[in-house]
Amino acid sequence: GAFSAVEEQSPLSPLSRSAESLRQQMTPEGAEERRPWSLALTAGGEWASNPTFAGKNDPGILGTGDKKDDFRGVFRVRGSYQLLDRDEYSLTAGYDGYLSLHHKTDNVDLQTHVGWLSGAMNHDPIRFGLRYDYAYTMIRLSHKFRSLHRITPSATYRQSDWGVAQAYFQWQNADFLRHIEKPIPGDSNPLDRD
Repeated sequence: GAFSAVEEQSPLSPLSRSAESLRQQMTPEGAEERRPWSLALTAGGEWASNPTFAGKNDPGILGTGDKKDDFRGVFRVRGSYQLLDRDEYSLTAGYDGYLSLHHKTDNVDLQTHVGWLSGAMNHDPIRFGLRYDYAYTMIRLSHKFRSLHRITPSATYRQSDWGVAQAYFQWQNADFLRHIEKPIPGDSNPLDRD
């Protein structure tokens, strides 16, 4: 339901923890146990009347271009599996996939694949979490664009049955894999000397 959607969209947020607590309180005793897996597929469309990317004849990656209307299809798949689920600790693995296909301007079609692993230790009223994500993004569906490693440690303090306080840090290491034939305007190394 709605609580699960909030939990999935931002699993580390205080709002997610509150939603989880409320959902557990509303579940009647003796109800079926939660499945260890989840899977969601979504599809949609977006229309832009004034895209900010350039047309094929423009020398830059971003710029003026012809700014014609464009439509794109957006597809997403999300899945996870609870490897361990105990009162004291939990471990979950998952995958998020994203694909966007433009009707006219296919040079900005994107696909991103994210594999993740999330663990938590519960020392009531404090919960310690650690999440690792690896994301790989391609542009034009076949050109390597970015590889990203992200680690997020967190500590969540349960203030009551419906509220939490959370502190987290996020470390990212992004490697842009794309070969740039023409430099992006404003993208330069200030230490370079001619």
